Amino acid sequence: MDKVYTCQIVISSAEAKVEWTGNADKNGAFVWTYNGQAKAPSVKVVNSVDGSEITSYTAEYAAVSADGTVGAYSSVKPVNAGRYSVKISYADGNFTLLDAVKEYEIEKLGVTLTWTGGEKQNGVIRWQYDGAAHDITPQVKGLEIWTASGIIG
Repeated sequence: MDKVYTCQIVISSAEAKVEWTGNADKNGAFVWTYNGQAKAPSVKVVNSVDGSEITSYTAEYAAVSADGTVGAYSSVKPVNAGRYSVKISYADGNFTLLDAVKEYEIEKLGVTLTWTGGEKQNGVIRWQYDGAAHDITPQVKGLEIWTASGIIG
C-alpha cells in the first residue's frame, strides 16, 4: 500500500525598508518653501534579503487637511503650499514595505510688499493735488517672478 504524505509550506513576505531623504530637519520633518516647483521627499526602497535597491515602486501624493484627513492619492507631485502625504506601493507580494507613508509640508513663500512714491503719512501715500499724474511703484521682496508699476492721476 502506497502512502501519501502532504505538507503545507507557508512563505511569508520579506520586509523592504523605505528610506526617506530630502531636507528633513533635526526632528525628521520634511518642509520646503514654495517656489513654483513640485516638492516631495525622495525615496529609496531596499530589499531586506540581499540589500539591493527596489526601483519598481509607485509613489502617490495626497493633500492632508488641517484636521489630518488625507485626501485622494494621485501620481501628481504637489507644487502649491500645504500639507501632503506621499505613499509608496510595490506590486510584488514577496515584500512588505516598512514606513511606506510620509507626511511633509510646502510652506507659503514669505513676500514683503512696500510702495514708493509720494509722501507717506501713517502708512498712506499722499500727494497734494497739483493736476499732474504721479507714479506709485510696488517693491516686492521674496518673489522674483512679479513686477508692476502704476500711475495715479
